[in-house]
Amino acid sequence: MNHYLMTNSLCGLYITEDANGLCAGFATIGALGMSTWVCEIASDTTHPYATIDKILHLLFVASAHTIIIGASSPALYETLKHHFESFEVIFESSPLSSNQQNELFESVFSLRTLLNPIDHLGLEESAHAAMALEILCMHVGDSHFLPLATPGVLRMDGLLQMGNNPLEQLEMVSHDEREASIAKLFLKMRTDVGKELGRFRFGLPIVNIDELNERYSRIEKLRSHCDYVDGELALLPNISQTWAVVRMQSLWEKNSQQLCNGLEQLATLNEYLEKHNVDIPLITALEIRDWCCEFKNNYYRTKWLKEQNVFIHSVLVFIAQLDVTVTSAMVAKQYGLCRPTLVKTSNTESFMQVMGLRHLLVEIQGNDYVPNDIVMGNRDYLDIPYPDTVMLDPRVHDGADINGVLLYGINSSGKSSLMKSIGIAVVLAQGGFFVPAKAMKFSPFEALFTRILSRDNVVKSLSTFGVEMLELNSIFHKVTPKTLVLGDEISHGTETLSAVAIVASTILQLTQKNPLFILTTHLHQLSIVEEVTKLRSVVNLHLSVHYDEQSDDLIYDRVLRAGRGSSVYGLEFAQSLHMHEGFLADAKRIRENLAHEFDGLELRRQLKSPKAKSMYVRL
Repeated sequence: MNHYLMTNSLCGLYITEDANGLCAGFATIGALGMSTWVCEIASDTTHPYATIDKILHLLFVASAHTIIIGASSPALYETLKHHFESFEVIFESSPLSSNQQNELFESVFSLRTLLNPIDHLGLEESAHAAMALEILCMHVGDSHFLPLATPGVLRMDGLLQMGNNPLEQLEMVSHDEREASIAKLFLKMRTDVGKELGRFRFGLPIVNIDELNERYSRIEKLRSHCDYVDGELALLPNISQTWAVVRMQSLWEKNSQQLCNGLEQLATLNEYLEKHNVDIPLITALEIRDWCCEFKNNYYRTKWLKEQNVFIHSVLVFIAQLDVTVTSAMVAKQYGLCRPTLVKTSNTESFMQVMGLRHLLVEIQGNDYVPNDIVMGNRDYLDIPYPDTVMLDPRVHDGADINGVLLYGINSSGKSSLMKSIGIAVVLAQGGFFVPAKAMKFSPFEALFTRILSRDNVVKSLSTFGVEMLELNSIFHKVTPKTLVLGDEISHGTETLSAVAIVASTILQLTQKNPLFILTTHLHQLSIVEEVTKLRSVVNLHLSVHYDEQSDDLIYDRVLRAGRGSSVYGLEFAQSLHMHEGFLADAKRIRENLAHEFDGLELRRQLKSPKAKSMYVRL
């Protein structure tokens, strides 16, 4: 694995199964062994594939290509291996005892502590994470890069909980290199360590307001200096690779000089930042120069070199933070992004105000994107200047806070893009990035759940509708007032009567838990479900479209408007595509007959019975 670790990260998994589902440990070693972290993933009784989802998400964050997998039995591994078909996989079947584990960790990480290594690393209550780390260490135990960086423990409680793979659902990442994604726009860091940290922040958004404000402030301070700093980073040698070669005692004179030159460039850049009041903590120019003097006297001493990983690691963290910050500042300038404003709310409420919200993927394709305004949650926190906007119209909210939106509109009207743009803005803001809007003020969410794309790639034994019901069930169990739920055409895979009942029951279930939610739908029949219509916190909005007979075009204005809009528009869309005239004439005649026979909607009659009105989904 020595050659592999020169340029790639390596990941380890250990998976077991209990009565509650799959449990897993995750561990990763960055290129050259200069970063290591682990994570414990508990079983999830609400969704049989939630653990696999989390693993796949962490594999994206770690930019993994090769995984070493251990499992409690070969049979369990065989049932799960199809989830990892896109990776190079090595199966490891021989776990160590705890004593052997301690000896291995002490050696690989060069630990000097009175505690046993497992306790020292904070893994005493994370047995699966310890096993995953063990699997990795067994495969790099003879590496030239020892000792490895002491692993950090990733705690899920400080992160935005993301259910049902929202990064992919929101098109923030793509497995197809040919497809555009938000990640490609934002993760353009210069250095390897910057790219690693960028993916970490992008893929693992946080909830800590103080830390987010620090990230925003650094971006803001660097905006006027980003071209200069980016140019300096481009000239910086690869410190981690140069250090790795020095540690292997290869070409000492050449690589030692290159390392010192690179560190001197960094010290000069550090002084520039201090002069302009841009604070990137961890290390000073004086500390860098003092270390270089010491290095020149000791670079040939193997023992001394092995003790310097802590210092080099702090240098690399400094470079990574600077690279991520300057790249974020350049992206903000390029795309006209704004700094989010954060507000702390109580545990029983959320707030989100986004003015002039845009969708970058639509814009970069050369299409004009019509910005929209979103205001949801407790309006007492509203203070950003705003023009007339439909969500602040008293005729829409009737004096109540808007917690739920039913978003209607013809296909291609832009409702899915609008919903996705909201999720993208939240993930970016909680990753510490600026957002594509004129202004954004919100309380950080603790969870984001999406139900947009089919999940057949993860769940191969269920229909799309079956997967959808599983994911809804998981959402119902986990949702809180600090949650944002985004759902696109829920229940479109079943017949109309059941679809209306399921969506209506979904609205009722969510309203009881008081999150913010946006559901796109074509089901205008929801307007005659009394339990839904009497909910003051749930409003109907639409993106209007009309057919212009004179120009023979569908006119999309893509602006949020009050109400559900027209309930019959499919034929107008077909007409704009210049379908066969006979086909259109027959379809119009049949629609008119049906409308007359069923008084406009077939479901109106069926839902008049008390039994149908009270139909809920019980999961």
